[in-house]
Amino acid sequence: MSLFRKAIREDFIIVAISTGLTMNEHNNPIMVTLIDSCSPSCWEMLNPDGYVAYFRSKHSDSRQRADKLLSSVQRLIATDTGLPDFKVGINEGTVVSEINWRGKVTFPPVGDAVNTAYRNQKGRQDFNQSR
Repeated sequence: MSLFRKAIREDFIIVAISTGLTMNEHNNPIMVTLIDSCSPSCWEMLNPDGYVAYFRSKHSDSRQRADKLLSSVQRLIATDTGLPDFKVGINEGTVVSEINWRGKVTFPPVGDAVNTAYRNQKGRQDFNQSR
């Protein structure tokens, strides 16, 4: 039942990860573990090749958790030769999402900030992108 849910405009930090069409039984558990360890507000798997993690900017530790995910993915790309096509993008901006009465994100955010993060991970690999 969808009582007490509402759409909101709020700032999120978005981390988009592409596996370069190499999502498989080796890298999927690794990525899910990395994402879960950073406690995003919500995340989703985009078939066939990606993940997007969302961190609500209003939480004081969101920047640290997003940076932890970004550095974990960077380290993974640098050390695991089985992941040569992985890329990551990050962006921060105002998006529309849905939250329940407890403040939990119940629907992944949508908006241009999400699209920009996704484009960044598909484009040049620059880990120092402006947010």
